[in-house]
Amino acid sequence: MKNLPLNKLKTEKKIEGSLIVLIVIAIFALVYFYNTRYYVIIRFDELGPLTKNMAAYYNGFKIGKITDIKPDKDFKHTLARVNLVNTSLNLPQNTTVNVEKFPNGELYLQFVYPQSHSLKLIKRGDLLEGIAPYSIEPVSYTHL
Repeated sequence: MKNLPLNKLKTEKKIEGSLIVLIVIAIFALVYFYNTRYYVIIRFDELGPLTKNMAAYYNGFKIGKITDIKPDKDFKHTLARVNLVNTSLNLPQNTTVNVEKFPNGELYLQFVYPQSHSLKLIKRGDLLEGIAPYSIEPVSYTHL
């Protein structure tokens, strides 16, 4: 009977140790997954109508979405992080990104292949230039 509590204590310690190891492995897996995501940064001169989760397309295929929007260090440009779903996307580094509108009014990012392309292909974390023709303008009210 004296061994029962000792065995139970050993079993509980093994379970605790196993849980801690599983939690540590899960944390490392999440950090690894987040840091190995294939993404590019799009730099816009003006904020425009960018929203988080806005879809990104290339030649009619959805290739990703905006996951973060923030100003650059000097607040002169807006940076949008776009996670790409396909790591084998062979686009040149001088690809531009336009903000365009579906017929239903929904906005999206359109990756545009340049006429004169760079020999270097985009890689994780590259900076691409964005063009947002739909800028936010102040509303003026007139009194009748």
